Amino acid sequence: MHETDKTNLFSSGDYPVILVQDEGNRVALLVDKIIRREEILIKSLGPGLRRLKYVSGGSIMADGQVVLV
Repeated sequence: MHETDKTNLFSSGDYPVILVQDEGNRVALLVDKIIRREEILIKSLGPGLRRLKYVSGGSIMADGQVVLV
């Protein structure tokens, strides 16, 4: 989220969020905009990729595209 947008977003009453669940833990991520809704299964990465900073896993999208999450 952009630092300058926080005041306007909180005062508007609209809060777009992404809900994430991992092993029973849930978190809501406040975002600028939701482009589309899609449920994905995230698989853990192999030993060579586990060290990637800010990446927790990967998934294959409905169109066959491989993505890092």
